[in-house]
Amino acid sequence: NSNPNNQSHQTIRNTVRIIHLRLRAFVYLRRFNELKLEVVRMRLLPSHVDTLPKWIPLSLILEGMECCDFYTNAAAANHDDDSHSNATEDELDDILDNLYTLRSKCNRSRKIANEKIREKDPKKTNTNNATIDKDGSLDMFGVSKVYSLFKIDLVLCNILTRREEWRLALKCLDDILEYIYDAVENWARKKTLGSSYLSAGSNHNNNNDHSGIDDNFSKSRSGGAGIKVLVKAVRVEIYSRQGKILLQAGALPAAATVFERAHDEYQAMIEIRDEHVGSGGDDDDDDDFSQLSFGKESLVRNVPTQILLNEGLLHFAHLDYDLAMGKFEMAIESQRKEIAKSAASTSKSRLYEFDSLLDTEGELLVPCLNNLALSTLYSCRMRQSVDLMEGLVREDPGRYLTPSMAFNLCTLYE
Repeated sequence: NSNPNNQSHQTIRNTVRIIHLRLRAFVYLRRFNELKLEVVRMRLLPSHVDTLPKWIPLSLILEGMECCDFYTNAAAANHDDDSHSNATEDELDDILDNLYTLRSKCNRSRKIANEKIREKDPKKTNTNNATIDKDGSLDMFGVSKVYSLFKIDLVLCNILTRREEWRLALKCLDDILEYIYDAVENWARKKTLGSSYLSAGSNHNNNNDHSGIDDNFSKSRSGGAGIKVLVKAVRVEIYSRQGKILLQAGALPAAATVFERAHDEYQAMIEIRDEHVGSGGDDDDDDDFSQLSFGKESLVRNVPTQILLNEGLLHFAHLDYDLAMGKFEMAIESQRKEIAKSAASTSKSRLYEFDSLLDTEGELLVPCLNNLALSTLYSCRMRQSVDLMEGLVREDPGRYLTPSMAFNLCTLYE
């Protein structure tokens, strides 16, 4: 009762999280009819974006748009007639049109914010105004315009990749690389400073003075090596996504170049870690970033596995199945070590992490196993893959006996 404003904001954040969990659950369960009804009931449709209450965060609107894409594609897969196909294409085009419109508005607001900052202080550059929106303040979720732009581009890339619009998807990822530091810094400040940062964003009577909060953040380790490592990890993820898109498009030399950039970012992460906390000296700890701020984020922990996965995919694309199998097996072992070290948190990180920086595949074990199964299938060494998968299922059925694992085992048995 002493601070009803904060209580109201907490209620809103809890409500948003509940909506997010319901949508995500329907997607995981592939219950697309219920998903559509839920999106319509919540009015999270592209055509209703301008009519939603102001307390609905952009992240939830974007999730509604991506859900529209999910159930529209699912409906198209169940109908072969031309009339339904044309209607589906129109719906998907509407989703993309609304997303690009939303992106244009967000980008304009960001430019206005930059101009206002320059007018007040010409010395300030873009990398110092990640916490400023068009009104010079944060929203109630502590989100800045540059971070909103980051989220929009990620959703655009996902939808364009599913539609095999390779050039447009690559363009989205290129755009992200241009402003990635600002977006990561905004997320890191919000996560590190917590409620004090959120209340600063939602309080419109404080003359938008966040200098004290920003100073505290800059002095913390989160403003130094931890941020640098986190930015590098995001760049590894973005380059990896670009490489996979190029592989699907058949551009193998370009994919190899991009994967090499991801590897260079990984090496830079190790150098930053060694400079600030020293090398562990033990081979098992060579990829351990846990002593740095944000070093325990799944995005950072998965980088070594992601690099091995990239190398395996490139070998597979060049028909070097034995080399690919070796990389995928190393990636599986790397991921199993990570799972063992963080067993208490990884099981629910994918589902409950609504405020995650980047919506990744969570544990990379499933794609590693999928690719290993394909490699053994093409190299006629299926028994080796079956033994590995059966061993994992016996070790922990609750974790490893996923629908994807069951499908791969059935394929190999046949």
